[in-house]
Amino acid sequence: MNKLVQKIRTIIIAVLLTTTVVFSAKAQAVGDKFKIDNLYYQITNLNPKEVAVAMQKDDYPYWDDSEKPTGDIVIPEQVNKDGVNYKVTSIGETAFAVCNGITSITMHDFIKRIDEYAFFYCESLTSININKSITSIGYSVFSNCSALTSINVASDNPNYISENGILFNKNKTKLIAYPDAKTGTKYIIPNSVTNIANDAFFSNISLESITIHDLVTNIGDAVFNQCKSLTAIYNRIEDLNKIQVGGYLFTNMDKSKCTLYVPTKAVDTYKQAAQWKELSKIIGVQVTLNTTTQNLDINETCTLTATIESDDFPNKNIIWSSSNTDIATVDNKGLVTAHEGGTTIIKASTEDGGFNATCEVKVASDGTGINDNNITFDLYPTLVETGFTVKTNKEYKVLYIYNLMGTIVTTVPLTQQEQFINVSNLPQGLYIAKIGTKTIKFIKH
Repeated sequence: MNKLVQKIRTIIIAVLLTTTVVFSAKAQAVGDKFKIDNLYYQITNLNPKEVAVAMQKDDYPYWDDSEKPTGDIVIPEQVNKDGVNYKVTSIGETAFAVCNGITSITMHDFIKRIDEYAFFYCESLTSININKSITSIGYSVFSNCSALTSINVASDNPNYISENGILFNKNKTKLIAYPDAKTGTKYIIPNSVTNIANDAFFSNISLESITIHDLVTNIGDAVFNQCKSLTAIYNRIEDLNKIQVGGYLFTNMDKSKCTLYVPTKAVDTYKQAAQWKELSKIIGVQVTLNTTTQNLDINETCTLTATIESDDFPNKNIIWSSSNTDIATVDNKGLVTAHEGGTTIIKASTEDGGFNATCEVKVASDGTGINDNNITFDLYPTLVETGFTVKTNKEYKVLYIYNLMGTIVTTVPLTQQEQFINVSNLPQGLYIAKIGTKTIKFIKH
Protein backbone atom coordinates (compact mmCIF):
# COMPACT_ATOMS: atom_id res chain seq x y z
CA MET A 1 0.00 0.00 0.00
CA ASN A 2 2.83 2.40 0.89
CA LYS A 3 4.47 1.69 -2.45
CA LEU A 4 1.24 2.54 -4.28
CA VAL A 5 0.87 5.83 -2.38
CA GLN A 6 4.47 6.69 -3.07
CA LYS A 7 3.98 5.96 -6.77
CA ILE A 8 0.85 8.13 -6.92
CA ARG A 9 2.72 10.98 -5.19
CA THR A 10 5.55 10.69 -7.70
CA ILE A 11 3.15 10.86 -10.62
CA ILE A 12 1.33 13.89 -9.14
CA ILE A 13 4.60 15.75 -8.52
CA ALA A 14 5.76 14.98 -12.07
CA VAL A 15 2.49 16.29 -13.50
CA LEU A 16 2.71 19.42 -11.37
CA LEU A 17 6.31 20.03 -12.41
CA THR A 18 5.44 19.54 -16.05
CA THR A 19 2.49 21.91 -15.75
CA THR A 20 4.65 24.48 -13.98
CA VAL A 21 7.29 24.28 -16.69
CA VAL A 22 4.68 24.65 -19.42
CA PHE A 23 3.01 27.66 -17.81
CA SER A 24 6.37 29.17 -16.88
CA ALA A 25 7.68 28.79 -20.41
CA LYS A 26 4.49 30.25 -21.81
CA ALA A 27 4.68 33.27 -19.53
CA GLN A 28 8.35 33.93 -20.18
CA ALA A 29 8.85 33.50 -23.90
CA VAL A 30 10.13 36.46 -25.91
CA GLY A 31 7.27 37.68 -28.07
CA ASP A 32 4.56 36.66 -25.61
CA LYS A 33 1.86 39.28 -25.14
CA PHE A 34 -0.30 39.96 -22.08
CA LYS A 35 -2.63 42.63 -20.71
CA ILE A 36 -2.28 44.51 -17.43
CA ASP A 37 -4.99 47.04 -16.60
CA ASN A 38 -5.75 48.94 -19.84
CA LEU A 39 -2.48 48.28 -21.71
CA TYR A 40 -0.96 45.36 -23.59
CA TYR A 41 2.70 44.37 -23.26
CA GLN A 42 5.03 42.14 -25.23
CA ILE A 43 8.10 40.44 -23.77
CA THR A 44 11.25 41.68 -25.52
CA ASN A 45 13.99 40.32 -23.24
CA LEU A 46 14.30 37.66 -20.54
CA ASN A 47 17.63 38.72 -19.12
CA PRO A 48 17.04 41.37 -17.95
CA LYS A 49 13.27 40.96 -17.96
CA GLU A 50 11.85 43.68 -20.22
CA VAL A 51 8.64 44.37 -22.12
CA ALA A 52 7.39 46.86 -24.69
CA VAL A 53 3.98 48.52 -24.68
CA ALA A 54 2.15 46.75 -27.50
CA MET A 55 -1.01 46.81 -29.61
CA GLN A 56 -3.72 44.21 -28.99
CA LYS A 57 -3.49 42.57 -32.44
CA ASP A 58 -0.54 42.16 -34.78
CA ASP A 59 -2.52 43.13 -37.89
CA TYR A 60 -4.61 46.16 -38.84
CA PRO A 61 -6.84 47.51 -37.33
CA TYR A 62 -4.66 46.44 -34.33
CA TRP A 63 -7.46 46.90 -31.76
CA ASP A 64 -11.00 45.91 -30.98
CA ASP A 65 -12.88 49.12 -30.19
CA SER A 66 -13.69 47.89 -26.70
CA GLU A 67 -9.99 47.28 -25.97
CA LYS A 68 -8.57 50.62 -27.15
CA PRO A 69 -6.92 52.66 -24.37
CA THR A 70 -8.36 56.16 -24.00
CA GLY A 71 -7.81 59.38 -22.06
CA ASP A 72 -4.59 60.19 -20.21
CA ILE A 73 -2.24 57.22 -20.45
CA VAL A 74 0.43 56.70 -17.79
CA ILE A 75 2.97 54.03 -18.73
CA PRO A 76 4.21 52.26 -15.57
CA GLU A 77 7.88 51.65 -14.83
CA GLN A 78 7.27 47.91 -14.48
CA VAL A 79 4.48 45.35 -14.64
CA ASN A 80 4.00 42.01 -12.88
CA LYS A 81 2.87 38.94 -14.77
CA ASP A 82 2.42 35.65 -12.87
CA GLY A 83 4.69 36.87 -10.10
CA VAL A 84 7.44 38.02 -12.47
CA ASN A 85 8.37 41.72 -12.69
CA TYR A 86 9.19 43.20 -16.10
CA LYS A 87 10.62 46.67 -16.75
CA VAL A 88 8.78 48.61 -19.44
CA THR A 89 11.61 49.84 -21.69
CA SER A 90 10.00 50.67 -25.03
CA ILE A 91 6.84 51.59 -26.89
CA GLY A 92 6.50 49.07 -29.67
CA GLU A 93 5.64 49.41 -33.35
CA THR A 94 2.02 50.62 -33.82
CA ALA A 95 1.56 50.29 -30.01
CA PHE A 96 -1.15 52.98 -29.88
CA ALA A 97 -1.98 53.13 -33.60
CA VAL A 98 -5.54 54.28 -34.30
CA CYS A 99 -6.24 54.79 -30.58
CA ASN A 100 -8.02 58.03 -31.35
CA GLY A 101 -9.29 58.52 -27.80
CA ILE A 102 -5.87 58.97 -26.19
CA THR A 103 -5.34 62.58 -25.06
CA SER A 104 -1.92 62.41 -23.37
CA ILE A 105 0.98 60.04 -22.75
CA THR A 106 3.18 60.07 -19.64
CA MET A 107 6.32 57.97 -19.87
CA HIS A 108 9.03 57.32 -17.29
CA ASP A 109 12.80 57.35 -17.69
CA PHE A 110 13.12 53.58 -18.26
CA ILE A 111 11.59 54.03 -21.72
CA LYS A 112 14.49 53.98 -24.20
CA ARG A 113 12.80 53.48 -27.56
CA ILE A 114 9.68 54.50 -29.47
CA ASP A 115 9.17 52.34 -32.54
CA GLU A 116 7.63 53.03 -35.95
CA TYR A 117 4.02 54.27 -36.13
CA ALA A 118 3.71 54.08 -32.33
CA PHE A 119 1.13 56.91 -32.20
CA PHE A 120 -0.15 56.70 -35.78
CA TYR A 121 -3.65 58.23 -36.05
CA CYS A 122 -3.89 59.17 -32.37
CA GLU A 123 -6.25 61.96 -33.37
CA SER A 124 -6.89 63.33 -29.85
CA LEU A 125 -3.27 63.47 -28.69
CA THR A 126 -2.41 67.17 -28.24
CA SER A 127 1.18 67.05 -26.94
CA ILE A 128 3.84 64.58 -25.87
CA ASN A 129 6.96 64.76 -23.71
CA ILE A 130 10.03 62.76 -24.75
CA ASN A 131 12.02 61.72 -21.68
CA LYS A 132 15.78 62.05 -21.21
CA SER A 133 16.45 58.31 -21.77
CA ILE A 134 14.98 57.91 -25.27
CA THR A 135 17.75 56.78 -27.61
CA SER A 136 15.70 55.79 -30.67
CA ILE A 137 12.55 57.15 -32.33
CA GLY A 138 11.27 55.28 -35.38
CA TYR A 139 9.85 56.83 -38.52
CA SER A 140 6.28 58.10 -38.83
CA VAL A 141 5.72 57.87 -35.08
CA PHE A 142 3.38 60.89 -35.00
CA SER A 143 1.79 60.69 -38.47
CA ASN A 144 -1.87 61.75 -38.61
CA CYS A 145 -1.94 62.97 -35.01
CA SER A 146 -4.29 65.71 -36.15
CA ALA A 147 -4.57 67.45 -32.74
CA LEU A 148 -0.83 67.37 -31.93
CA THR A 149 0.51 70.90 -31.42
CA SER A 150 3.93 70.19 -29.89
CA ILE A 151 6.51 67.48 -29.31
CA ASN A 152 8.60 68.32 -26.27
CA VAL A 153 11.97 66.82 -25.33
CA ALA A 154 13.72 66.80 -21.96
CA SER A 155 16.62 69.26 -22.07
CA ASP A 156 19.08 66.60 -20.85
CA ASN A 157 18.20 64.09 -23.57
CA PRO A 158 21.51 63.51 -25.44
CA ASN A 159 19.89 62.29 -28.67
CA TYR A 160 16.93 64.54 -29.47
CA ILE A 161 15.88 68.17 -29.18
CA SER A 162 12.67 70.12 -29.63
CA GLU A 163 12.58 73.62 -31.08
CA ASN A 164 9.22 75.40 -30.91
CA GLY A 165 7.55 72.01 -30.56
CA ILE A 166 9.30 70.53 -33.65
CA LEU A 167 11.32 67.33 -33.19
CA PHE A 168 14.96 67.09 -34.37
CA ASN A 169 17.94 64.91 -33.62
CA LYS A 170 20.27 66.52 -31.09
CA ASN A 171 22.54 68.39 -33.52
CA LYS A 172 19.56 69.41 -35.68
CA THR A 173 20.78 67.76 -38.87
CA LYS A 174 17.56 65.74 -39.14
CA LEU A 175 14.04 67.16 -38.99
CA ILE A 176 11.96 64.27 -37.65
CA ALA A 177 8.44 65.56 -37.08
CA TYR A 178 6.53 68.82 -37.48
CA PRO A 179 3.27 68.51 -35.49
CA ASP A 180 0.08 68.25 -37.51
CA ALA A 181 -1.80 70.94 -35.57
CA LYS A 182 1.08 73.34 -35.00
CA THR A 183 -0.06 76.84 -35.96
CA GLY A 184 1.80 79.16 -38.35
CA THR A 185 1.56 79.49 -42.11
CA LYS A 186 5.28 79.69 -42.99
CA TYR A 187 8.21 77.51 -42.02
CA ILE A 188 11.88 77.89 -42.95
CA ILE A 189 13.84 74.67 -42.44
CA PRO A 190 16.94 75.49 -40.33
CA ASN A 191 20.25 75.67 -42.19
CA SER A 192 21.66 72.86 -40.02
CA VAL A 193 19.18 70.32 -41.41
CA THR A 194 20.44 67.98 -44.15
CA ASN A 195 17.84 65.22 -43.73
CA ILE A 196 14.05 65.60 -43.75
CA ALA A 197 12.57 62.38 -42.35
CA ASN A 198 9.70 60.31 -43.73
CA ASP A 199 6.31 61.93 -43.07
CA ALA A 200 8.01 64.98 -41.48
CA PHE A 201 5.15 67.38 -42.41
CA PHE A 202 2.54 64.68 -43.02
CA SER A 203 -1.03 66.08 -42.78
CA ASN A 204 -0.11 69.45 -41.25
CA ILE A 205 -3.20 71.61 -41.60
CA SER A 206 -1.77 75.14 -41.29
CA LEU A 207 1.39 75.45 -43.38
CA GLU A 208 1.04 77.46 -46.58
CA SER A 209 4.74 77.73 -47.46
CA ILE A 210 7.92 75.80 -46.69
CA THR A 211 11.50 76.87 -47.48
CA ILE A 212 14.15 74.22 -48.19
CA HIS A 213 17.75 75.47 -48.18
CA ASP A 214 20.46 74.24 -50.52
CA LEU A 215 22.36 72.00 -48.04
CA VAL A 216 19.56 69.42 -47.71
CA THR A 217 20.69 66.06 -49.13
CA ASN A 218 17.75 63.78 -48.26
CA ILE A 219 13.97 64.22 -48.40
CA GLY A 220 12.10 61.13 -47.18
CA ASP A 221 8.87 59.46 -48.22
CA ALA A 222 5.52 61.25 -48.01
CA VAL A 223 7.08 64.38 -46.50
CA PHE A 224 4.29 66.71 -47.71
CA ASN A 225 1.54 64.11 -47.92
CA GLN A 226 -1.89 65.59 -47.01
CA CYS A 227 -0.51 69.12 -46.48
CA LYS A 228 -3.72 70.51 -47.91
CA SER A 229 -3.01 74.20 -47.16
CA LEU A 230 0.41 74.17 -48.85
CA THR A 231 0.53 76.64 -51.76
CA ALA A 232 4.29 77.40 -52.08
CA ILE A 233 7.52 75.44 -51.73
CA TYR A 234 10.72 77.48 -51.97
CA ASN A 235 13.47 75.02 -52.85
CA ARG A 236 16.98 76.47 -53.21
CA ILE A 237 18.60 73.15 -54.20
CA GLU A 238 20.14 73.70 -57.63
CA ASP A 239 21.78 70.30 -58.28
CA LEU A 240 19.26 67.46 -57.97
CA ASN A 241 22.08 64.91 -58.32
CA LYS A 242 23.15 65.83 -54.79
CA ILE A 243 19.82 64.98 -53.16
CA GLN A 244 17.93 61.74 -52.54
CA VAL A 245 14.14 62.08 -52.72
CA GLY A 246 11.60 59.53 -51.51
CA GLY A 247 8.20 58.70 -52.96
CA TYR A 248 4.67 59.99 -52.45
CA LEU A 249 5.88 63.52 -51.65
CA PHE A 250 2.71 65.28 -52.70
CA THR A 251 0.05 62.59 -52.29
CA ASN A 252 -3.42 63.73 -51.17
CA MET A 253 -2.83 67.44 -51.67
CA ASP A 254 -3.97 69.84 -54.38
CA LYS A 255 -0.90 69.93 -56.64
CA SER A 256 -2.55 72.44 -58.97
CA LYS A 257 -2.54 75.07 -56.19
CA CYS A 258 1.05 74.57 -55.01
CA THR A 259 3.85 76.50 -56.78
CA LEU A 260 7.45 75.30 -56.65
CA TYR A 261 10.08 78.08 -56.71
CA VAL A 262 13.61 76.93 -57.64
CA PRO A 263 16.89 78.48 -58.89
CA THR A 264 16.43 79.66 -62.48
CA LYS A 265 19.21 77.40 -63.78
CA ALA A 266 17.41 74.31 -62.45
CA VAL A 267 13.87 74.92 -63.75
CA ASP A 268 14.11 72.50 -66.68
CA THR A 269 15.62 69.79 -64.47
CA TYR A 270 12.79 70.06 -61.93
CA LYS A 271 10.18 69.94 -64.69
CA GLN A 272 11.51 66.53 -65.70
CA ALA A 273 12.31 65.13 -62.24
CA ALA A 274 10.21 62.47 -60.54
CA GLN A 275 7.99 63.81 -57.74
CA TRP A 276 8.74 67.50 -58.45
CA LYS A 277 7.22 67.44 -61.93
CA GLU A 278 3.86 66.55 -60.36
CA LEU A 279 3.49 70.20 -59.31
CA SER A 280 1.80 72.09 -62.11
CA LYS A 281 3.70 75.37 -61.67
CA ILE A 282 7.51 75.55 -61.38
CA ILE A 283 8.99 79.07 -61.32
CA GLY A 284 12.66 80.08 -61.59
CA VAL A 285 14.13 82.72 -59.24
CA GLN A 286 17.51 84.48 -59.36
CA VAL A 287 18.88 87.37 -57.29
CA THR A 288 21.68 89.56 -58.65
CA LEU A 289 23.69 92.46 -57.17
CA ASN A 290 25.22 95.44 -58.93
CA THR A 291 28.65 94.23 -57.75
CA THR A 292 30.06 91.08 -56.17
CA THR A 293 33.16 92.70 -54.57
CA GLN A 294 33.69 96.05 -52.91
CA ASN A 295 36.69 97.72 -51.23
CA LEU A 296 36.02 100.30 -48.53
CA ASP A 297 37.89 102.38 -45.98
CA ILE A 298 36.81 102.67 -42.37
CA ASN A 299 33.68 104.87 -42.11
CA GLU A 300 33.21 104.76 -45.88
CA THR A 301 29.84 103.71 -47.31
CA CYS A 302 28.48 102.25 -50.52
CA THR A 303 25.03 101.22 -51.73
CA LEU A 304 24.34 97.77 -53.12
CA THR A 305 21.37 97.21 -55.41
CA ALA A 306 19.60 93.86 -55.56
CA THR A 307 17.40 92.67 -58.44
CA ILE A 308 15.00 89.71 -58.33
CA GLU A 309 14.88 88.09 -61.74
CA SER A 310 11.74 85.95 -62.03
CA ASP A 311 8.73 85.67 -64.29
CA ASP A 312 6.34 85.42 -61.37
CA PHE A 313 7.66 86.02 -57.86
CA PRO A 314 5.04 87.81 -55.76
CA ASN A 315 7.11 89.09 -52.83
CA LYS A 316 9.87 91.48 -53.98
CA ASN A 317 11.10 92.36 -50.48
CA ILE A 318 14.84 91.93 -49.85
CA ILE A 319 16.42 91.08 -46.49
CA TRP A 320 19.98 92.37 -46.08
CA SER A 321 22.57 90.86 -43.73
CA SER A 322 26.29 90.99 -42.96
CA SER A 323 28.32 87.95 -41.90
CA ASN A 324 30.39 90.19 -39.59
CA THR A 325 28.73 93.34 -38.35
CA ASP A 326 31.90 94.43 -36.53
CA ILE A 327 33.54 94.93 -39.93
CA ALA A 328 30.59 96.34 -41.86
CA THR A 329 26.84 96.70 -41.46
CA VAL A 330 24.10 97.00 -44.04
CA ASP A 331 20.70 98.66 -43.65
CA ASN A 332 17.37 97.61 -45.13
CA LYS A 333 18.06 99.59 -48.32
CA GLY A 334 21.47 98.06 -49.06
CA LEU A 335 23.60 100.90 -47.63
CA VAL A 336 26.88 99.35 -46.43
CA THR A 337 28.94 101.14 -43.74
CA ALA A 338 32.52 100.04 -42.98
CA HIS A 339 33.57 99.99 -39.31
CA GLU A 340 36.91 98.19 -38.99
CA GLY A 341 39.47 96.37 -41.10
CA GLY A 342 38.67 92.91 -42.43
CA THR A 343 36.38 91.04 -44.80
CA THR A 344 32.65 90.40 -44.53
CA ILE A 345 29.98 88.97 -46.80
CA ILE A 346 26.91 91.10 -47.47
CA LYS A 347 23.93 88.97 -48.45
CA ALA A 348 20.72 90.05 -50.18
CA SER A 349 17.96 87.44 -49.72
CA THR A 350 14.36 87.29 -50.83
CA GLU A 351 12.00 87.55 -47.87
CA ASP A 352 10.19 84.45 -49.10
CA GLY A 353 12.41 81.50 -49.92
CA GLY A 354 15.79 83.04 -49.10
CA PHE A 355 17.07 83.07 -52.70
CA ASN A 356 20.18 85.21 -52.46
CA ALA A 357 23.23 86.90 -53.90
CA THR A 358 26.37 88.00 -52.05
CA CYS A 359 29.02 90.69 -52.19
CA GLU A 360 32.45 90.36 -50.58
CA VAL A 361 33.31 93.61 -48.80
CA LYS A 362 36.93 94.28 -47.82
CA VAL A 363 37.58 97.08 -45.37
CA ALA A 364 41.09 98.51 -45.16
CA SER A 365 42.48 99.12 -41.70
CA ASP A 366 45.01 101.63 -43.03
CA GLY A 367 43.35 103.44 -45.93
CA THR A 368 42.35 102.35 -49.41
CA GLY A 369 44.10 99.80 -51.53
CA ILE A 370 43.95 96.70 -49.34
CA ASN A 371 47.01 94.62 -50.26
CA ASP A 372 47.42 96.85 -53.33
CA ASN A 373 50.98 96.32 -54.53
CA ASN A 374 50.47 98.65 -57.50
CA ILE A 375 50.35 101.80 -55.37
CA THR A 376 52.82 104.57 -56.31
CA PHE A 377 52.86 108.04 -54.86
CA ASP A 378 55.34 110.95 -54.69
CA LEU A 379 55.79 113.38 -51.84
CA TYR A 380 57.69 116.66 -52.30
CA PRO A 381 59.51 118.36 -50.81
CA THR A 382 60.61 115.91 -48.13
CA LEU A 383 62.12 118.75 -46.05
CA VAL A 384 58.97 120.58 -45.01
CA GLU A 385 58.07 123.87 -43.34
CA THR A 386 54.30 124.31 -43.85
CA GLY A 387 53.35 121.40 -46.05
CA PHE A 388 54.04 119.11 -49.01
CA THR A 389 52.36 117.86 -52.18
CA VAL A 390 51.40 114.23 -52.75
CA LYS A 391 50.81 112.78 -56.17
CA THR A 392 49.30 109.28 -56.60
CA ASN A 393 48.72 106.96 -59.55
CA LYS A 394 45.14 106.24 -58.39
CA GLU A 395 42.39 107.91 -56.45
CA TYR A 396 42.80 107.11 -52.78
CA LYS A 397 40.68 108.31 -49.90
CA VAL A 398 43.03 108.74 -46.95
CA LEU A 399 46.63 109.70 -46.16
CA TYR A 400 47.94 108.73 -42.73
CA ILE A 401 50.89 110.45 -41.01
CA TYR A 402 52.76 108.49 -38.33
CA ASN A 403 55.47 109.48 -35.86
CA LEU A 404 58.51 107.26 -35.34
CA MET A 405 56.69 105.42 -32.54
CA GLY A 406 54.19 104.14 -35.11
CA THR A 407 51.33 106.27 -33.79
CA ILE A 408 48.99 108.01 -36.21
CA VAL A 409 49.29 111.73 -35.53
CA THR A 410 46.94 112.95 -38.25
CA THR A 411 44.64 111.67 -40.97
CA VAL A 412 44.08 113.67 -44.14
CA PRO A 413 41.20 113.03 -46.60
CA LEU A 414 42.39 112.86 -50.22
CA THR A 415 40.07 114.44 -52.75
CA GLN A 416 42.31 114.42 -55.81
CA GLN A 417 45.33 112.57 -57.17
CA GLU A 418 47.62 115.59 -56.71
CA GLN A 419 47.02 117.50 -53.49
CA PHE A 420 48.78 119.87 -51.09
CA ILE A 421 48.91 118.65 -47.46
CA ASN A 422 49.24 121.29 -44.73
CA VAL A 423 51.33 120.04 -41.76
CA SER A 424 52.20 123.40 -40.21
CA ASN A 425 50.67 122.29 -36.90
CA LEU A 426 53.09 119.38 -36.54
CA PRO A 427 56.10 119.69 -34.18
CA GLN A 428 59.57 119.41 -35.72
CA GLY A 429 60.73 115.87 -36.34
CA LEU A 430 60.80 112.89 -38.65
CA TYR A 431 57.46 111.52 -39.88
CA ILE A 432 56.10 108.81 -42.16
CA ALA A 433 53.38 109.46 -44.75
CA LYS A 434 51.36 106.39 -45.72
CA ILE A 435 48.82 105.75 -48.49
CA GLY A 436 47.52 102.19 -48.70
CA THR A 437 50.57 100.00 -48.08
CA LYS A 438 53.22 102.48 -49.35
CA THR A 439 55.20 104.88 -47.15
CA ILE A 440 57.54 107.91 -47.61
CA LYS A 441 59.48 109.68 -44.85
CA PHE A 442 59.61 113.47 -44.51
CA ILE A 443 61.21 115.95 -42.06
CA LYS A 444 59.25 118.79 -40.52
CA HIS A 445 61.57 121.68 -39.44
